[in-house]
Amino acid sequence: MKNRSYVLLVFMFVSISSNSQNLIPNGDFETYTSIPTSLSQPYLATGWNNVNGVYIGQVATPDYLHTSGYMGVTMLGTGMPNNGAGQMGMITYSYSHQNSREYISRQLSSTLIIGQEYEISFFLTQGQAIHTGNSDNFGVHFSEQQLVQPDIQNIPAAIPVVPQVVIPGILTIPDFWQQYTFTFIANNTSNYITIGNFALDANTAKTGVGDAYYFIDDVELIPLPTLQIHGDISLCTGDSTTLTVANGTALGWADSSNPSSIISTSSSITVAPLVTTTYFVYSSSDTASRTVSVKDYPVVDLGNDTLLCQGQNLTLDVTTPNANYIWQDYSSNSIFNVYQQGTYSVEVNVGSCSSSDTILVNYIPTPNINLGADTVLCQGQNLLLDVTTPNATYLWQDNSTNPTLNVSQQGTYWVEVTANNCSYMDTIVVNYISTSFIDLGADTTICQGSNYILDASISNATYLWQDNSTNSTLNITQTGFIGWKFL
Repeated sequence: MKNRSYVLLVFMFVSISSNSQNLIPNGDFETYTSIPTSLSQPYLATGWNNVNGVYIGQVATPDYLHTSGYMGVTMLGTGMPNNGAGQMGMITYSYSHQNSREYISRQLSSTLIIGQEYEISFFLTQGQAIHTGNSDNFGVHFSEQQLVQPDIQNIPAAIPVVPQVVIPGILTIPDFWQQYTFTFIANNTSNYITIGNFALDANTAKTGVGDAYYFIDDVELIPLPTLQIHGDISLCTGDSTTLTVANGTALGWADSSNPSSIISTSSSITVAPLVTTTYFVYSSSDTASRTVSVKDYPVVDLGNDTLLCQGQNLTLDVTTPNANYIWQDYSSNSIFNVYQQGTYSVEVNVGSCSSSDTILVNYIPTPNINLGADTVLCQGQNLLLDVTTPNATYLWQDNSTNPTLNVSQQGTYWVEVTANNCSYMDTIVVNYISTSFIDLGADTTICQGSNYILDASISNATYLWQDNSTNSTLNITQTGFIGWKFL
């Protein structure tokens, strides 16, 4: 048994090595003729071009970016390569030029074999951008001859071909690299690969603002062995997948933790790895492998349902590395600020792993705390301030704790009322008018035919004398009791 396992293991390494050759030279964009110094220089990455000529300026020309040279503009996006120092960037939808497209293309290292199954994989991101749109129809096309990009009104437009591979849905991948892997069976003797959006604007879905711009790195095209394993290649922690052998009979299964130890001899196995694991299947003449990556479900916790006081806000923060977010109002930020009561929910997606949570936020009604408007009283008047509230406590400016306060002198009065753990304050300024200056003088005697003027002038005052006159002065021409009222 030991000898048999040893022979199978040696064959496995030989088989994997012979079938893992990348048919896309410089698929990681590390080799160059010179370092890029600006946008629109895809030809500097050895072997790559933009299918509409070597260089035509800013319109419909992808970008070669390198950490030792030019790294892009913030409006379109900036970011480090997935690996190494080089990467490409391209527009899949232009908001300013109808049907304009950017493609990267190059010749393969060997011609595809009709009927052979191949695996194409690459990494995409949108990096960090100020204005970034998102589009669908990101695809890969293999052709026998180099594709030619048509011009529509002098704008290089979508190439009217059907790609062998298309990523489903609108791509929204800000600031993290996402790997995409597909398999296909060659239907022609292709010599070239072209990557981009092959659909017109009318058939392209778009969201966001500005151009849909994506970075691409680590493009690989690998012929798959005759013996194959089918099944999911990406799981979330705790999930399982069934791997099935195709085009052969399984003599034994093993995994990367101990490739020489047979774990099953069935045609299929169900696995639930806790970490990313490569599984091998051995037949009498071949070996195949399949790597199942494992990602943790994002931890999402909005907290318990809560009560807030009027005027308070609540910040819900579910920031998670390499995640996308969808809130109940379809906003996509990692932080949501709550200003009013309601039910709030969020779904956090990291790759194919998603978690969600919901929180109910209610606001405690504000008690009617109103000391009234600032006021002016006459000497001797009192003002009763009453803020009686059920199940409340009180604190006045003089540290008294009754629900009422009797004001008998001028000053600033405030109260803090606490009910249901929420505190509210109100303030009133009370002033008094002094009447000590109202003096018509001592009783007096005047001569017959003379007059005597009484002056009760006070600023901002109105007057009412005993004869119902309303001037500030009164001319006395006869004897009698004289009185007035300050209003």
